[in-house]
Amino acid sequence: MAWVTVSRQFNVKRIVKTMLEFAPEKPEYVGDEFELLELELHKFVVDREVLLVLDDVVKLDWNHLSDLMNVFRSSSCRILITTRKKEVAKVAKEVEESTHTVLMTSLSPEACWSIIKHHAFGDDLKNESTVERIFGQVGRQIAEKCERKPVVAKSFGVMLRGRSYEEWHHVMMSEKLWWYDLTSASMLSEYLYSRMPPALRQCLLHCSIFPKNHSIQVDKLVKLWMAQGFIASHEEDKMEIQGWKYVKQLRDCSAFQEFEPDGEGAFVCKLEEGMHEFIQDLARNEYCIKFLDEGATVEESGDNDTLTKPPRFRHCTLCLEAQTSFPDSIDNAGKLHTLMVLSESSDIDPTNLASLLYSMKRIRALDLSSCAIKELPLKADELLHLRYLNLSFNHELKKLPSAISNLLNLQTLNLNGCDSLQKLPKSIGKLIKLRHLEILWTASLSYLPKGIASLTFLRTLNRFFGSSGGASRSKACSLGDLENLNNIEGCLTIDGLGGETEISEAKRAGLKNKKNLRGLELWFSMVRLKGDDQILLDRLEAPPQLQFLGIFYYRGSSFPNWMMELKKLTHLMLVNCSECNLLPPFGKLPFLESLEIKNMPNVEMVDFQFLGIGLNHEDAGNEGSSSEEIAFPRLRKLHFIKLDKWKGWTGINVDGGDKKIMPLLSSLSVVNCEKLESLPNYIKRKENLKPIIEGCPLLLEKEKAQKEMKSMDSINKAD
Repeated sequence: MAWVTVSRQFNVKRIVKTMLEFAPEKPEYVGDEFELLELELHKFVVDREVLLVLDDVVKLDWNHLSDLMNVFRSSSCRILITTRKKEVAKVAKEVEESTHTVLMTSLSPEACWSIIKHHAFGDDLKNESTVERIFGQVGRQIAEKCERKPVVAKSFGVMLRGRSYEEWHHVMMSEKLWWYDLTSASMLSEYLYSRMPPALRQCLLHCSIFPKNHSIQVDKLVKLWMAQGFIASHEEDKMEIQGWKYVKQLRDCSAFQEFEPDGEGAFVCKLEEGMHEFIQDLARNEYCIKFLDEGATVEESGDNDTLTKPPRFRHCTLCLEAQTSFPDSIDNAGKLHTLMVLSESSDIDPTNLASLLYSMKRIRALDLSSCAIKELPLKADELLHLRYLNLSFNHELKKLPSAISNLLNLQTLNLNGCDSLQKLPKSIGKLIKLRHLEILWTASLSYLPKGIASLTFLRTLNRFFGSSGGASRSKACSLGDLENLNNIEGCLTIDGLGGETEISEAKRAGLKNKKNLRGLELWFSMVRLKGDDQILLDRLEAPPQLQFLGIFYYRGSSFPNWMMELKKLTHLMLVNCSECNLLPPFGKLPFLESLEIKNMPNVEMVDFQFLGIGLNHEDAGNEGSSSEEIAFPRLRKLHFIKLDKWKGWTGINVDGGDKKIMPLLSSLSVVNCEKLESLPNYIKRKENLKPIIEGCPLLLEKEKAQKEMKSMDSINKAD
């Protein structure tokens, strides 16, 4: 199942990419090549039933819908389209004769009451019986006033949030609700806006820079607010925290229609439709969004109101379709505070870019992601007010100019996905206000310059190196240079461990002192002689509040004790740990939800010790053994992939069975474990669990034989 908000542009590639976000497993390819995206989606939909919702389709082209239908030629796909345009239904009928059109009817009063409750009480609906007892009668009478329209029901719910019974009763008795026309979504938005403090209003207005129905990365939004100086905090190190408070306040005010995790640990949100229209109208002289299709110029594109705007706007967004060239010039560039390019691999001419950078004297936030930039023609005296620079996914960008180090106000530098980038400027240490340095998926980058160690304001440093990558030690950071970067938060990946990494450097790095770190990936070097991996990993003790841990290409024979002290760990990955033959008692980790063990060729047995519930050896395997402990109390996903020598998976038989061992397990995969013969009883007892077993011939053969035996027993009993 997948839900895609289409809105103005019916882009087949974007629809396919969005569908992959709903895939049951993380896709292997998430780039921009349509043919590869189509192949990736094909893996998940082939021979399956698919439900696809295309929401809010404004314009539909026969060829585009036909192209999308072809993507699902090998699956049984049902497509539900929502639209306000009868022309869209007509085109859908032309493409597929069996299309059935449904004209939506009005809501029932009970449905209106449900909407009112949702917006008035939110999380308090956990005590729905109390809500019904106090507000049920008056609420249903208010629902009768809604004219069977959802927008009116929502208006009542939002406006009655936090109000007393007496105020509810007053609304029920009133002929008119205060001075607002509740049948208008814009009036509701105006009412909500009027109740916001000034600081929150300007943050909301800045959301005008995003097109309708755009999925906004919350982390990016906060950084854009910071770049404009919208986040006032008495303590400069708390700006991001204050920004998140603003986001949550806007969510509580119903400014966002969606607010949810994106599957990668981050959050995305969408502006509520009526609110988006309201703030775009309110900020029309400050903000401008322009759409460029292939072959069109800026003046020819966009909505009609955009074309008539005087060039006074200070914040501009360019939406470029695939293969659309960057415009030769941009109106009002000299006065812009924000320029954001939403592009699908568009091309920008170096001469035009140089001219643009020269002209933008007041720019504070510049987003040129996915613009096929090969070099950044920045001079020493340009962009001096810049605080946010996003160059992510410019795949041919090989180096940054030294002038980057003159951007002394820079807070965010995003280079994620610049996979040709070979090095950072050696003078990057001059960027003393830098808070976020994002360098994931930069395969050609092999070391960080020494100046990084002095950037103690850094909150995001998502990649570091355990070795100098061939550079001299005077130029490159060593692992120990993490010592003073104790403010970094979120997730950190450390590459190139082992080999030339010194043991003393690992302890000096002080990972356990980084109290805000939530995720840690440790990648040991794949090409090297066997080193002191075990001692090195033991010294890289993670902070106790860690939630995600991944260890890759580790060659030690066992895992360190500190792993069992990570009491808040929710996700654990062990990949290519080739020398380990015994799994620690991970069942003791109280919050572990996901465990993936992949390509560990020396593991031969997974036994009761893996469960970690404190039974001694004599208790193992005894029927009726009792224990109050629960093994893996929160585990939902368990994946074993390519354990070449794994023969046995045993456990214990305890009173209560599956309730005391992995009681929440809902997903189990056992893939390419060729010598495994059987599953333990505590797995077999889980009637609702449907394990995915592939490439395990002995296990599959035994399972088949057991099913045949059960079938024969049933026949014999029937006889």
